[in-house]
Amino acid sequence: MVQIKYYAHRPNLWAANPSLTTVAAFLFFPAIITQLYYCETDPSSITCLACLKFLLEYYKFILELFKYLNYISPKINTQYREVGDVNTELSRIRSFNRFYTQKIGLITNRFLKSNYSLVQARILFELQHHGSLFAKDLSQDLGLSPDYLSKTVTRFKSLGLVKTAPSPDDSRKQAISLTKEGTVAYETLQQTSNAHIEAMIQDLQPEQKTDLLASMNTIQGILGRPDHSSSLLVLRSHRPGDLGYVVHRHGVLYAREYGFNHEFDAYVARGMADFIDGFDEQKEHFWVADSGHKFAGSVAVVKKDEKTAQLRWLIVEPDQRGQGIGKKLTDQAVRFAREKQYDKIILWTIDFLDAARRIYANAGFSLSETRESAIWGRLLKEEKWEIKF
Repeated sequence: MVQIKYYAHRPNLWAANPSLTTVAAFLFFPAIITQLYYCETDPSSITCLACLKFLLEYYKFILELFKYLNYISPKINTQYREVGDVNTELSRIRSFNRFYTQKIGLITNRFLKSNYSLVQARILFELQHHGSLFAKDLSQDLGLSPDYLSKTVTRFKSLGLVKTAPSPDDSRKQAISLTKEGTVAYETLQQTSNAHIEAMIQDLQPEQKTDLLASMNTIQGILGRPDHSSSLLVLRSHRPGDLGYVVHRHGVLYAREYGFNHEFDAYVARGMADFIDGFDEQKEHFWVADSGHKFAGSVAVVKKDEKTAQLRWLIVEPDQRGQGIGKKLTDQAVRFAREKQYDKIILWTIDFLDAARRIYANAGFSLSETRESAIWGRLLKEEKWEIKF
């Protein structure tokens, strides 16, 4: 009883941790059920004393658990505050889903007031863009059950929208394709959808449209696979705000991927400040790579001295890697240094940055010097690479 009173007089346990009420209910429930089970099973026995002993031991365990939770919960709240409450995150995502499905006309059973559901419209889309598909492939691509797809194809056949033909390699497989009527139905849906989207964005400013497209690509990149097929890559000179953003992205990515500490942020920021203060537009340049109006990477040529250029701040965003952006930025920097009649261009990198080292080697750089440094929270092996013109 002393222990129970000791914990009961600590209201901060519940005020600071409202979720513990749920935990308590969850933990106490099986104990109560156990007691009832034994009592109902053998009501004439005095084994209720055993049940009581069991419950007391169980409650003692729970109170110790609460003591532990009350000790660590402030630390958890402080250490992971940026993650946010899971229920809040789920609620926000569901709220966005409700908003967006209503915004693009998916709230009803009929897609954009047509005679087709969203899934049926998607089937028409896939058949239009692939020419013909086997039922198994179409089912797997869209995540549809074979029975549902079979019923939909049967309905489309009765409407004259699709036709089937046996595969020349395996007569058991049926290839599905659109008829002329199916193509007309698809084109009608496409026109209706385009008109709906145009009406939705017609009052947006150009900057808002750019932000909207970039945000959509961000969501697609995080939850699935980013769409680079229609993203035009542009290499441009820096604008106000770009250099600060590049410092930020260096700090974030190198901390996340290589464990660098805050000293690396200061190192990049100091170098960038010196570059801005002494900027020589005739001998130096900073490029930003934009993909689909979104920052994809950067690089700069800095005047080390009158005869030596230095390549600095090459970075490519994780969701933009594998497309040759790093190569394009490096080639641009080397070409600029050659055109400005430097005798050589150098750079410093780290031995474990394999992707960057391959880019440098392919651009014509060769390793000329190494050194070990205890910097940015790690013991690193730095490498100097150079090209002599």
